[in-house]
Amino acid sequence: MCQLLFGHLNGLLMELLPLSYQDGSLIWLSLQLSGADVYLCFDRYHDYSTKSITRSARATNSRVHHLTLTTPLPARDTVLKNYTNKARLNALICEQVLSDNDFLRNSTQNHKLVVTEDKSEPTQVSEEQKLPV
Repeated sequence: MCQLLFGHLNGLLMELLPLSYQDGSLIWLSLQLSGADVYLCFDRYHDYSTKSITRSARATNSRVHHLTLTTPLPARDTVLKNYTNKARLNALICEQVLSDNDFLRNSTQNHKLVVTEDKSEPTQVSEEQKLPV
């Protein structure tokens, strides 16, 4: 059994993370990994694509925020209606998940985690070992 988590993930994580990015998303992800392999897939945001023109049109009233792991989250729509904010949130979540060795050691003993971020190759973590897929 496995879980594919993609597309609406940012919205889901925004709902689950009222205080910060760090604790809430790792607890939630750890719960998912306790029962199944997890494939964590994020959208890729390429400039000059057909989809980027549509995104730009939707983001006209949303400003770009400087998101970090320690800043409070802006309102959900503020992040999700601006592709620059969404891409930054994706990068923060991936960075946080893949750099937390304690989390990876405790959560990937029985199930694997595959993270597809804005790179050409996904990263697979199983029994704390990170490998390109």
